[in-house]
Amino acid sequence: HLGLKQGVFNAHGVKYQSLDKISIGVEICNWGYLKAVGEGKNVKYVNYVGREVPKSQVTKLDTPFKGFTYWHSYTKEQIASLKELLIYWNETYGIPLDYNEDIWAICTRALAAKPGVYTHNSVRKDKFDVYPHPELIEMLKSLTDEK
Repeated sequence: HLGLKQGVFNAHGVKYQSLDKISIGVEICNWGYLKAVGEGKNVKYVNYVGREVPKSQVTKLDTPFKGFTYWHSYTKEQIASLKELLIYWNETYGIPLDYNEDIWAICTRALAAKPGVYTHNSVRKDKFDVYPHPELIEMLKSLTDEK
């Protein structure tokens, strides 16, 4: 589910291992980054295949992520479901739930298979399938606080 090649590990000074065999992945269905087309009241937000996303489903980040300011919002239900899943994995597999800011970019802890919660961005710079949505970050931080 990660599709990592040895070169990624070499580039970060970490010994190669098949993380696919020792990690759990979850996909949050979402269009990802959006482009603003037009101006003012006529602005529309379109996804990477040119389809419009309703303004009510757009999150504007204070700081662009991977070059994009606008992203398709995660729903409250998606975030709540992910929270339940992470708590279950913590209770079942002992996966630590500490939030670390470095999960939004390549991080050696993830490549070295240190147990924890990571994103696709933690191991692949070419992925855009999860982003630092403010409510997602708030939820992840709340897991640390609940311990």
